[in-house]
Amino acid sequence: MALTKVIGEGLADDAVTTAKLANTLLTLQGLNMIYAHSTLDTSTTIGSSTTKLGFSGTSSNQSVTVDTTNDRLTPTVSGTYLTCVSLTCSADGGANGWTPNLGIRKNGSGIAARAAIRYYNGAHSADFPFVMTVASMNGSSDYFDFYASQNSGATLTQHSGSVFTLRLGD
Repeated sequence: MALTKVIGEGLADDAVTTAKLANTLLTLQGLNMIYAHSTLDTSTTIGSSTTKLGFSGTSSNQSVTVDTTNDRLTPTVSGTYLTCVSLTCSADGGANGWTPNLGIRKNGSGIAARAAIRYYNGAHSADFPFVMTVASMNGSSDYFDFYASQNSGATLTQHSGSVFTLRLGD
């Protein structure tokens, strides 16, 4: 079965999400794909200071460790990895014209981040920008973690989000 055929069958519409990618790639496990997918913990609150995002449910093969205690994702096979993160929060108020920030760190240092301007007033759902990057990982001590912040003046409660990582090659 061709790789493009499997991916095409898994993504029946044009709306690509990390969950759809994970579900599609799970069918490729017999091809020794190295991947991880995790939903984000829904109890995390995000204020103006940088907040590390916590993991909840996970799905991975034996070559990626998802550490829910330290909220880290550690590939155990060296190579180049694509990693993506998405996040949505609920908010109660806040100013008009605020900035949500979402990022990916490697070994605690930022390697990718995006910010956006949102014009929401009152109670709402806040979509953070989608962030993805490619990074070389050593297969032992290198890890990814994920973070968010915002400047609305309100506290946002994380209510959905996901992380997806895929090994691209050496």
